[in-house]
Amino acid sequence: MFPLFFGDGCFEEGVTHESLNFAALHRLPVVFICENNNYSVYTSLSERQPNRSIHGIAAAHGLTTFSGDGNDVEAVTRAAENAVEFARSGAGPQFLEFSVFRWREHCGPNFDDHLTYRTPENVVEGQKRCPIQLALSKLAESKNFDDQNSRIVRAIKQEIDDAFRFAIESPIPAVGELGKFVFAEA
Repeated sequence: MFPLFFGDGCFEEGVTHESLNFAALHRLPVVFICENNNYSVYTSLSERQPNRSIHGIAAAHGLTTFSGDGNDVEAVTRAAENAVEFARSGAGPQFLEFSVFRWREHCGPNFDDHLTYRTPENVVEGQKRCPIQLALSKLAESKNFDDQNSRIVRAIKQEIDDAFRFAIESPIPAVGELGKFVFAEA
C-alpha cells in the first residue's frame, strides 16, 4: 500500500490526473491524500477552479473517495484506516480530501499574512480550528488526562533535551565521514 500526499494546487497538474487514472485502471493499492488548504501558493481555489469538489473529480476517475475535516484528528484517523484497509484488500485506489488551514507561508517557516491574500478574519477563524487544540480539548474530558498529559510532555521534553545535549557534546565528524549513511550499503 502506497500513500501519496499532495496539496490542492497539485490537482491542477496533468500528472495528477494521469496518476489517478493509471491507479484506477490497474486497481493499485494506493491511497491519495489531498490536503486542501484552499490555496495554490497565494491564489484561492475559487480563482483557479470552477465550483466543484476535488474528491468529486477523483471519483470521476474511478476512485473510492472520502472528504472531511482535516482538523479533526479522530475523523482523519478513521478515514485513513478505512482507506488503507480497502486499498490492501484489493478494492483499488482510495482518495481522501481533507480541508485544512495553512498556518505558515506556502514554502517555509514564516508567516505570510502581510501579503493579504487572505483576510485577517480568515486567519483568526482558521487558527480557531487548530487540530492539536481540538484534540486536546476532547482528550481533556477524559479521566486523569492532566496527569497523563503532564507525564507525556515531560518525557518528550526530556528526550528532546537529551538529543540536543548528545548533539552538542558529540565530536565534529571527520570530512571523510560526510558520505557515511547517505546510501544503503550493497
